[in-house]
Amino acid sequence: MKNVFILILLVAFPFLIKAQTAKNYVSSEYDRISLTFVGLDYNENLSEPVIQALAKQKAPDKFYDNSIPENIIKAGVERDSALGFPVPATEQQLVKWLNDYKVGQQILSVWFNRQPDGSFNVDKLKERGLFNANDNDFMVASASKRGESSLMDMGLELVNRSYVLVFDYYGIMNMAQVYQKNETPVDKRNMNGFQSELQTFLIKFDFNELVAA
Repeated sequence: MKNVFILILLVAFPFLIKAQTAKNYVSSEYDRISLTFVGLDYNENLSEPVIQALAKQKAPDKFYDNSIPENIIKAGVERDSALGFPVPATEQQLVKWLNDYKVGQQILSVWFNRQPDGSFNVDKLKERGLFNANDNDFMVASASKRGESSLMDMGLELVNRSYVLVFDYYGIMNMAQVYQKNETPVDKRNMNGFQSELQTFLIKFDFNELVAA
């Protein structure tokens, strides 16, 4: 089974990771990482439209997009709270939910380009390996006996740079509720949509042993 590496709780926008933390995860040589968005659904007030919108989101262009079909986790429990404030899910809870929803297997299905008939191929591995290779890598690969198939090895190395960003929205209100709470003047009530608090978790999967097998 997959191993889940270090868990990071982000209290701001998901991609604002401090440099001293990020350097532990990103090598000095640029290797594009892959990103999968996952949402936690506690079935709370107004959670459905927010979760539905999240389910359709794709990773930004600077990442490989590893979108998976089952990316919304139904918690099936009430959110823990202390003194009226939500308590983040524990690492044990997150690991269990990710395994229950086979998130790791779904990510590997993206990397190995699973087809409707259940078959796999290495087209995506080669494509991403080629994209990530520099000119020297490409020339070496082209000159080798294995040719461009050696680019697949580079793709395999990228598999272990797979990250999952888990979104947990809470305290969701529509804008009418926000305006009412803040006693906003009627002529200033010009926005639609929702407002909420957000906590996020960045999770790295360790696929080394699984991919090697």
